[in-house]
Amino acid sequence: MLTNDLLDVKIVGRVLEPKLLSLRSSLQLERAERLLILLRAHKEKTLGEVNASIQDITALEVKHKIWKGLAKILIDDSTFEPPILSNNPELSPAELREQVFVLSATRGLATQRADFGRQSKDMILSTIAESLNETVDDILSFLYADHKDMHRLIQLPKVATPVDVLYRYNLILCQSLLLYAESIHVVLHNPTAKWLEMLFRRIKFYRLLFRVWKRDDQVEILIDGPQSLLSQSSRYGLQFAMFLPVLPLFEGKWSLEAKLLWGKRTKVKKSMRLSHGTGLKSHYKLKGLWKSNTEEWFEQRYFEKDRGWVLTDGEVLYLGEQQVLIPNYKLTSTSTQHVAYLNIVGFWRKKQVLSLIDSAPDNVIFAISKRYAGATESLPERVLDRVILFAEVIPVKNVMEALLKIKY
Repeated sequence: MLTNDLLDVKIVGRVLEPKLLSLRSSLQLERAERLLILLRAHKEKTLGEVNASIQDITALEVKHKIWKGLAKILIDDSTFEPPILSNNPELSPAELREQVFVLSATRGLATQRADFGRQSKDMILSTIAESLNETVDDILSFLYADHKDMHRLIQLPKVATPVDVLYRYNLILCQSLLLYAESIHVVLHNPTAKWLEMLFRRIKFYRLLFRVWKRDDQVEILIDGPQSLLSQSSRYGLQFAMFLPVLPLFEGKWSLEAKLLWGKRTKVKKSMRLSHGTGLKSHYKLKGLWKSNTEEWFEQRYFEKDRGWVLTDGEVLYLGEQQVLIPNYKLTSTSTQHVAYLNIVGFWRKKQVLSLIDSAPDNVIFAISKRYAGATESLPERVLDRVILFAEVIPVKNVMEALLKIKY
């Protein structure tokens, strides 16, 4: 994500518009190309060296914000790793520094030797290098390898062309602005059932707080933003922003309106609008259905033995008043053919989850994460028969007990 000082926006009244880069701008394409060339030339070099070279080529530029934004996106998309000592891979930089400092203190070179300085430094490093069977240069480069600036560029960014860099910048700029959102309202025109299923899998993968309505040929989704939570807003905010790249994958018409709280000291409500006409391009790939660790762990344990219920993917349930619910799983009894549903809830607030439970059919049970509450909240006893609280793994035993309590 872009940091606050790199967000380039235009504000007209209550409307906030991200300043997207033109894909036809020769100036912006040249900037992106120069940064890509720079990174290719700095493979195996340190992050500090990369940043110094970027500073050199941008020193005389007026619009540093765009340069720095493009550079941050490319650096974040690259892989930097700390160096290791080839003959001592288990040794940490802190342990190496300890050896250097202890040896220096033991010899007392600072107070007892007249040649203290460069000569003494070389003597210490040579001694350490010899004892570890390493070169002095390797010892020097590893001495502060735990500092981020000393990490080396191992893998170049996945965005390989200037146009792709600009696409990624525009998308990440919009994502970064969503960190200030109270909510987003998404409208999809004529979505297919398969695409909706994939979309809600992604929403649940990120454990987002959402409500959904169907109005004629439109599906409307209201997703709570990070500014709506009393706690865990930072953690939720990153999950929330990761949802945006899903929308450009939709082949039909879509729109998004975000309600933002904007300002350094005094927060003022602004709105931001995006749509299929904005020109955003996603780097996501639609490959089957997304599953969270919670789902994978539950399925693994569920299929360890015959439970008497067939577990399959969920389906769309219409709740009336144009609302829909898409549970994660459908469970069908092999003996009675009774059908039940399991809906996993990630981030949640008491008011919203109670409304969801009350509106859902009696044969829907809810697995609710204790670790993702939006505040210090507890649920009333009246809903606990339909609720399974869990920390990391959903207890299969509790699910089976809840199925027996349902009145079919």
